[in-house]
Amino acid sequence: MISFTGYRIIIVSLVFWVIVFSTKNVCGQEKEQSKEQKGEFVIFYSDSLFSSDSIRFKIDKDAYETTESFFDTLKNRAKENYLINKLYNFLIINEKNNTSQNQRVDEYSTPFEQYSGKPIKHIYIRQLDVFGSSISDTALGTDQWYKEVGNWLHLPTHESIIKDNLLFSAGDTLDPSLLRDNARILRDLQYLQDARLIVQPSDRQSDSVDVVVITQDIWAKGFDVNLRSFNSGEIQLFDKNFLGFGHKIQTNVQFDYFKNSNPGIETYYNLSNIRGSFINGRLYYLNAFETQRYGLQFSRDFYSYRTRIAGGGKVYSTKTTKNIVQEDTTFNQVNLNYINHDMWMSYAFPLNWGDDFFRNRNRLIISARYRNDRFFEGPLITKRYNYRFHNNQMWLGKFSLSRENYYKSSLIYEFGRTEDIPVGDLISYTFGWEMDEFFRRFYSGLNIRHGEYINNFGYFSTEIGAGGFLSGNNVEQGMIRFQANYISKLLQTENMKLRQFFELGYSAGFNRFPEETLRLDKFRDIRGFSNDNLYGNKKLVFKSETVGFTNIYYYGFRLAFYGFCDLGFLGPSKKFIFKNPVHSGFGLGLRLRNENFVFNTFQIRLGYYPSLTHENSFLVNLSGEKTLKPMRYTPKPPQVIDF
Repeated sequence: MISFTGYRIIIVSLVFWVIVFSTKNVCGQEKEQSKEQKGEFVIFYSDSLFSSDSIRFKIDKDAYETTESFFDTLKNRAKENYLINKLYNFLIINEKNNTSQNQRVDEYSTPFEQYSGKPIKHIYIRQLDVFGSSISDTALGTDQWYKEVGNWLHLPTHESIIKDNLLFSAGDTLDPSLLRDNARILRDLQYLQDARLIVQPSDRQSDSVDVVVITQDIWAKGFDVNLRSFNSGEIQLFDKNFLGFGHKIQTNVQFDYFKNSNPGIETYYNLSNIRGSFINGRLYYLNAFETQRYGLQFSRDFYSYRTRIAGGGKVYSTKTTKNIVQEDTTFNQVNLNYINHDMWMSYAFPLNWGDDFFRNRNRLIISARYRNDRFFEGPLITKRYNYRFHNNQMWLGKFSLSRENYYKSSLIYEFGRTEDIPVGDLISYTFGWEMDEFFRRFYSGLNIRHGEYINNFGYFSTEIGAGGFLSGNNVEQGMIRFQANYISKLLQTENMKLRQFFELGYSAGFNRFPEETLRLDKFRDIRGFSNDNLYGNKKLVFKSETVGFTNIYYYGFRLAFYGFCDLGFLGPSKKFIFKNPVHSGFGLGLRLRNENFVFNTFQIRLGYYPSLTHENSFLVNLSGEKTLKPMRYTPKPPQVIDF
């Protein structure tokens, strides 16, 4: 027997095809007319973070105009009947008017505001194919064979998983801010390429509304190869949407021909939003190069402005062998066997202050954390040496004032998909007690973070923090940190879109323990720069990068070129930072990415490093680059400022 849902699908399909065949002749005429005008068509995508910017992409004019004429005629015929028109609105979402004009979109306001407080009658889920149409233009089809094959092979996300990630239900009153948060949450899921929410009146007689949730999966299965040198590296195999449940499973094969137990295996299974609770979990196992590690963890973040409770916990056990420096500066091969316990919880109190942009988004957040590091086997330790191998317990608390909102943008960290860029403020005071096997100390630290969009200038964020342990009348393991980031507005040339990135970072430690030093990291500081003989207690790094996003588009792959200049100063705490030698890296590179796939961005980089030896001054790097994330203004679990 056919269920009611089955009858509904049959009826909707019949009505849709009646409309299609009734417009066949008209569409044919439009198609013939479009053939007379060959060339390209330009689509504009507004960059709402920098409201005067837009992104222009060229597509085939015939394909675009034929598709648009078909859906225009289809929509006009559907308007002749009220019921068919409602079915059309449910089945077809053609937003050409939003994508074919160079318009300004201000995401400080919201298109949902006019429906605020109205009851939600129905929620419809529409899932687009991985290849073909997009959230920005659902009218584009899959006319290439490889797209059809890819869509056929892809196992889509279960509709129930999408529903579990919704913050509202049928019967709720519509909250515009909550819908904005929900769209961001969906876009942030690792197995979705993009997502959008559309609100429309339910019917003429009712004051209720319907919400249409449109999502598009990415091709979730993939691999990556990271070569650390000619003899060592890692091969990653992963599925970020295992069986359509939104879980991630990954196995990494690690190899190093100069180490024992080659190759090694690392694997983990990530559970996303367990049963709609927004709790994420992970099961982890590693067995590689005389290291065994396994554990589990779970966490729940402040995913929405309405979230009141967040928390998490993890337990990891590790056995390994390492070369560890002793007090006489000699290296010893030491067996390590230890277990880490970590638990935290936070509660948010809403604060009714601030302007309209941060309305309902001001919060006082109180957090607590317990951490226990226990060593069963380790190196020789003293009160002030090999501190990281001490048996140590720490109780931390934190008070935070937080406010955060988002702009929508594009071509910042991604290659065209919608990006949510946070702005706001965060002031946090962290305090607590450390119970070490040698001493008891009180910790105190302050952190201030600010980010904003400056009109016709760009996105600017800054952070400053300081903290240390109080031991008697002295401050031990003190730390001062400052960081500033700038992202320019989108600059356009005829064939390229440009963004300029600047980053300034300063770190200084005082009264640190003997083995604690700062170094120039080849990933976070001067990219590609490696010199293990450089260390100090004070560091200043300046990074500049110019990225040019090209119009090159081939089978979904987009290409960007970039140039970089990184400078770093490193030295002792008592020496003025600019009196230390400058270390630098200059270079060019290209990045290749397809937003339909979960593969990391493929990168080729050529770098020149004047302060390195002649044989290391020119380096070529081929790697998969993970997508960067902007600075957030929601507090993390209480923690000591890292050195």
